[in-house]
Amino acid sequence: MSKDIDQSLGDQHTFDGGGSEDSDGQSLGDEKTFAGGDRASNSLGDELTFAGGGGTDDDVDDDGMEVQDLEARYTTEGVLGKGGMGEVLLATDTRLNRKVAIKRILGDAARSKTAVNRFLTEAQSIAALNHPNIVQIYDYGRATDGPFLIMEFVEGSSLLERCREGALPLEEAIELTCQICDGLGKAHEADIIHRDIKPANILLTTDGTAKLTDFGLAKAETADTGMTMAGAVLGTLDFMPPEQRRDAALTDSRSDLWALAATLYQLVTGKSPKVIRLDLVDESVRPVLARALEEESADRYQTAREFKDALLASQQASVAAVELEEGDCPSCGTKNPTSRKFCRNPDCSTSLEVPCLSCSAKIPMWEQVCDSCGTPQGDLLEQRRSEMASEQAEAESLLKDYDFDGAKKLAVALGNESDLRLQHLHGWAEEFAPQIEESRQQQLTRIGEWLDEALAHRLAHDYAAGVRVLEQVPEILRETRVEGHDQSSAGLRSKLQGTLDEIDRLNGMIRKRVKQRDLNGLLSEVEKLQSLQPPRSDLKKLQEQLVGRDRKLKATREEALIQAKALFESHDYDGCLRQLARIDASLEDAELTVLRETAEEKRSRLQSLRDSIAARVKSKQLHNLLASVEEALELQSGAEDLQKLQAQLREREEKNAAAVANVLKNANGLRSQCEFDAAVTALEQIREELTTQESDALLEYCRSLAFQRAGAMDALEQAMQSKDYATGLAVSADYRFSLEEAHLEDAAFAAEYQACQQGQQQQEQLLEQQREAEEAAIRQRERTVRLGKYAAAAVVVLILLVAGLWIRSSMRSSALAEALAEAVQEQRWDDVLAIDAQHVPALIGRAKQRLRARPPNYKGALEDLELVKQLEPTAV
Repeated sequence: MSKDIDQSLGDQHTFDGGGSEDSDGQSLGDEKTFAGGDRASNSLGDELTFAGGGGTDDDVDDDGMEVQDLEARYTTEGVLGKGGMGEVLLATDTRLNRKVAIKRILGDAARSKTAVNRFLTEAQSIAALNHPNIVQIYDYGRATDGPFLIMEFVEGSSLLERCREGALPLEEAIELTCQICDGLGKAHEADIIHRDIKPANILLTTDGTAKLTDFGLAKAETADTGMTMAGAVLGTLDFMPPEQRRDAALTDSRSDLWALAATLYQLVTGKSPKVIRLDLVDESVRPVLARALEEESADRYQTAREFKDALLASQQASVAAVELEEGDCPSCGTKNPTSRKFCRNPDCSTSLEVPCLSCSAKIPMWEQVCDSCGTPQGDLLEQRRSEMASEQAEAESLLKDYDFDGAKKLAVALGNESDLRLQHLHGWAEEFAPQIEESRQQQLTRIGEWLDEALAHRLAHDYAAGVRVLEQVPEILRETRVEGHDQSSAGLRSKLQGTLDEIDRLNGMIRKRVKQRDLNGLLSEVEKLQSLQPPRSDLKKLQEQLVGRDRKLKATREEALIQAKALFESHDYDGCLRQLARIDASLEDAELTVLRETAEEKRSRLQSLRDSIAARVKSKQLHNLLASVEEALELQSGAEDLQKLQAQLREREEKNAAAVANVLKNANGLRSQCEFDAAVTALEQIREELTTQESDALLEYCRSLAFQRAGAMDALEQAMQSKDYATGLAVSADYRFSLEEAHLEDAAFAAEYQACQQGQQQQEQLLEQQREAEEAAIRQRERTVRLGKYAAAAVVVLILLVAGLWIRSSMRSSALAEALAEAVQEQRWDDVLAIDAQHVPALIGRAKQRLRARPPNYKGALEDLELVKQLEPTAV
């Protein structure tokens, strides 16, 4: 059986299944395995055409179709017919367990391109048609000895055999012709012209159904197959219309109707239509045949439907329309007075009124003019009868198109017509409704059979055949669910088509990857495709090759991995990566990934270190280079150049460390001698790259002490000159404390500091003497003040005036004036005498000396500061 999707995956012997070369033992790189040679087509020379025409230079074109083994599926049981160029065999389809007819082309015709194309045209033209009056094509394809068709087996005889028994009864002949009209109408709607209508191509089933067969000369009306040549004559002459005798290219659907009319002539006369004598035909059908057999196609019936309607009309009695007489009951014929609304017959009682076809007013049914609106009823009745005829034709057309619900709706509407004047289709509607249901059930049964057949094809992995079967389901019924099946034909067809698409995708992908030698992971795809198409030997062969390839790849992986690990341990990263590169990417795992990434990282780091080391050695930037060399040696332990450089750098660092240690020793000696500037100079001689944390800390410490010493010595020198000993001692206190903390002795500083202390002591003694003298004077003044209240008040006023003048002249703060006034008011004459701005610096200096004393004289310092606060608050 033909499988459209089962195409070779290319010209490779691996996939074509028919290569004769032995590829055993060939490697996967061998071109014989994956890239076989091109096929050659054999010229057959001049061959007879399928229709027995003249010879042509005719080559067989296999169209890429797979060669099928018919014996694998069909069991031949006999010969149904045989001719000079072919035969029809009776066989059993073992897959579907049904009788079929296998049509074959044999001999020279099987090698003729024209004959083969015409043969396959029959399949392509009719396979998609679904009609009970057309023999169904189940499948088509190519066998080793030529093409074949798998056809519906019609158990019965041909119409030709029936004609040999004599003329058929007119009614039977017209009935069979009408059936063929239905089949032809279906073909013509699909733009297919048969071009060889004759009794021999019409089969009769045992129940009397006519089936049109042998579309070998068919062509698509919109696009010729290419086998019709201008001036060629195809068909059977006795049944050939005039235009077809002149030129087969001139045929159209009306040509088929001429041939069908000629066939009807033979059926009713028993004579060949080679010479047509219409006087031998029954008078009722004579006009119909005369028109159907007109010389010009434009004068004939234009469609099969028209021809069928004319035949049926010819058999109906021609009854002239007779108007009812007034009062006649249309149901029982009883004569009624015209004033009655219902029939007087008690067994009838039919309404005698009908609605006006214009205004719907009730009028007697025999009235020709409406008494309400004055509209004549005759033309309206004819118009409505014409509309009903159109609806009747539409219902029959819908039934033919399997729109059962639409047909039923129209039939019910026509059957329910209440107007007594328009009930001529009631009988038709009553007969048509059962026909609809019968056709519905027949079609559902056929759909069920097609679903069963498609499922059988799916089980046999012949998905294309399943799709072709389901394409016969009328489109309007493809979503219909059939009892016993869990999915519609559209659903099953979609799944089958999806499988075909997947097969096509896998075929293309596998072919492409084999061509590109992209074989990694291909085995799973091949196995997937093989599960969809298990009989394919090319896939089995490829699977075996891929399995062998995977086996070799795994062995290579194990060997390369062992060597790669050993090279990694010996720090040969390039060698390790070369071994890992031998392993196929499809076998990559976490272990390989980690080993590869680690080797690449170490190789990259080693190369980076070597480049950096070489650059720094060249530019003589050797400081801290030893760490990089030692890291490089960890990555490449046996490198002699790195080991030599390591020894040189270590020797250099030892020398530098000794030099720095000597400088530190000298600097510490100078520090202990308080020669801080000299220590700083010594430490600054150490090169920046050789400095250590210890040298930096010592340098910073010496710099700080050198700075403090310079400030302290300057402060003491200035204090000795200005006699401001307190300030000198205060400024130099920090340096003195630093020396004490470091347990250092600075002799020069100590001498200066001691001299400043002595000067301060002498100054304090003088101040003490002055204070005592001032206190004595104050006491004397106190005695004087006590002389009297008025004198004191006068003194206060005088002092206030003097203080005010003094404050304004010296721009003292108001706070000092208030303190003076308060001391006078409270008669604190010692305070009044002590308030002298000239004493403030001396008091502050004495307070500082008392604080620095050992131990500090906090009480005296507070007394001095309190007095300063009274004299000048802003000075504290």
